[in-house]
Amino acid sequence: MLGSNVPYSSNVLAQAVTLVPLAVGYSAGLLDHFFLAGKFDFFVELDEQNPTQLILLFQNVSADEMVGTFTLYTEIQTECGPRW
Repeated sequence: MLGSNVPYSSNVLAQAVTLVPLAVGYSAGLLDHFFLAGKFDFFVELDEQNPTQLILLFQNVSADEMVGTFTLYTEIQTECGPRW
């Protein structure tokens, strides 16, 4: 609730009631477009040439074409703690 010492007119409050939900909806749509549009699958295989290595396969299974690079960051737990 707004403090009584803040001079808001009823017109500004009426606009806020209408515009704030629209802004939230547009923001949610924008986030969905950039972060939820793509669908990806990962496959992990043991490297037959080097059994201490894993092969990670990445596949775009969405209708959108992926342009650019893909970077995978991982953390390995060791006796001394996590290692990047």
